[in-house]
This record gives sequence, C-alpha cells and structure tokens, in this order.
Amino acid sequence: MLSPLQSYAIKLDSAYIEKLTKAYLQQQITAPDEGNLTISVSSIDPRVIIKPCDQQLTLNIPENHNSRNVNVKISCESSIPWNIFIAAKITTTLPVVVAKNYISKGSILDSSNLQVIQRDAFRIRGEFYRNIDKLLNTKTTRSMAKGKIISKNNICLVCKGERVTISTGNTNFTIRTDGLALANGTFGQYIRVKNNRSGRMISAQVVAINQVKIN
Repeated sequence: MLSPLQSYAIKLDSAYIEKLTKAYLQQQITAPDEGNLTISVSSIDPRVIIKPCDQQLTLNIPENHNSRNVNVKISCESSIPWNIFIAAKITTTLPVVVAKNYISKGSILDSSNLQVIQRDAFRIRGEFYRNIDKLLNTKTTRSMAKGKIISKNNICLVCKGERVTISTGNTNFTIRTDGLALANGTFGQYIRVKNNRSGRMISAQVVAINQVKIN
C-alpha cells in the first residue's frame, strides 16, 4: 500500500500513476470471503503528456461504473489543474464446486467426481456450493459436463422413488417411520412423501440425505 506522498517530491510518470491507481483500488475494494481479487490497470497512452503538479494527487471513482470495469479519475488541484482517467478491470473469483469430469444422471457425488475451483463471480448464476462436504452422497438429477457448476437444481438429497425416514416430534421425543419420496428435494424444501405404514400422502421437509421431517 502506498503512503500519502507529496507529488512534487516524486517524478510523475506513467508507471508511478498506474501504480498509485492500483494501490488506490486495492484500498477501495475488498475481496469476498474465500475469494480472490485481481486488479488490472490499463497503461496510459504514451502520447499523453503528464504535467507537473505541486499538490498531492487525488483519486476517485465516478459513480457511474459497474463492478468489473472502472475509470479512476486522477486529479491535480494546483494552480494549473488537470485530470486524467485510467481504466481498470476488476476480477473477483469465488470458490465453487464443479464436476471434475463428466457425470451421468443418477450418479452419487463424492470427492472422486467433484472439485473446488475459483471461478469469475460475474459468470456464476444461481445458487452454488463452496465446498464438497455438503454434497457428499447426494445424487445427480441430470447429466453434467466437466467443469459444470453444481447447483441445487442438479442434485437431490431426497430422490423421487427412494426410501426415506420420516420423523416428527420435539426435543423430548421423536417418532420415526419409513416412507417413499414422491418427488426430488434438496435441503429445506417441502416434498410429497408416502407414509408406508399408514399409506397416507403427506408434505414433509427435507432435512438430510434420505431424511424428511413433518411438523
């Protein structure tokens, strides 16, 4: 990180201003949890003449910008003021779980067919997983190509047609019975389940792999 320095004590050239711009952006933008941040500052056109400045340079980011591309304004507020703009690209990556190789529909997920990689956050859509642990022993509901991000729509904790454990109760007691899932479901979802003992169709919440709960 650059400390505040009087510009008249430093040679104002393209390399210095580009370095100053990158340091400024690193102060202004924080990397997300578990993610990485990459800042690429464009080179100043060699035809641009950088005039002297007897004041400390000021930098700011105009309001109209998106999260990926910014134009940093560098200003000299001396008796003969001047401004220049430098474009910068900001890339934020996040850890995501993807298919390590081609995965066919109905496959059990584990560390052999999953991996965690850093992926450009701008290209991530929908809900995703950041670690493999939450996906272990879940089943795919569709085939997935190598590198495909695993989302809730791709898996089921409880899968249609499979046996499930239905539980109900409170902190003092719990009753369990066998059931049959009538739909796919992920954590927190409510799905239709058949109680094998009574034959009744009920709505239950998915709480774990092959486990549902009724209130």
